[in-house]
Amino acid sequence: MNSTKQSITEALKKAGYNARQVSVRNRNGGYSSSLTITIRDASVNYEVVEQIGKNHKHVHYDEHSGEILSGGNTFVETDYTDQVRDIWAKKYSPLVDDAIVQLVDDNAGIRIDDRFTIFKDGRNNYKIWDEYDSWLPMHYYNPRDIAVDLYIRSTFTESNVTQTAVDRYWFRVIRGDEKSWKDSAGEYNTTAMGEAAAEHFHCKSENGDTDAEKNIFDWAVLFAERLPKAA
Repeated sequence: MNSTKQSITEALKKAGYNARQVSVRNRNGGYSSSLTITIRDASVNYEVVEQIGKNHKHVHYDEHSGEILSGGNTFVETDYTDQVRDIWAKKYSPLVDDAIVQLVDDNAGIRIDDRFTIFKDGRNNYKIWDEYDSWLPMHYYNPRDIAVDLYIRSTFTESNVTQTAVDRYWFRVIRGDEKSWKDSAGEYNTTAMGEAAAEHFHCKSENGDTDAEKNIFDWAVLFAERLPKAA
């Protein structure tokens, strides 16, 4: 067995997945190798499998041009079966289809849910705004592909919330009510700001000690420092 394939298989087993749930196929091409990890069970966490693939991907680039050098590269792709795709699409397909029907022009987006907003991107294409981050890198044609990608993002083991997204949320709330999170002395309560943001971005835990929450509380302090001081 190819050593990289074996290493990936062992990592998948350690993550709790067997060969019936996730398969690994190796294709040698010249002096480089290419592997495809295929998810065959809809209960498998895409993020976990994709990260295992990334951990085994090794690509050499020219330091000046940035082009991929030939030979010695290991490419790893994460894929899933049509059956898994259909199951993952079920949650968001009705929401995406309903939003698309309501789209009128390129400038007016329609909310899919409290996190994702869809926009027209030309005649038959679409783009997605993610409240937790920014624009998704893909430009979509097939609504089913949108539904699958949104499902995958919504099942990440920990919310991938960016500082920019959290800052946007705080600015939006304060713009609506400048007294939000202010105490009697006119100072901003960064703990309350952090708790509100964690709840808004669906990453609030019982103890408030996840990595995502710790980041948010740190960002709250930095955000408050940039706001006008009380007179």
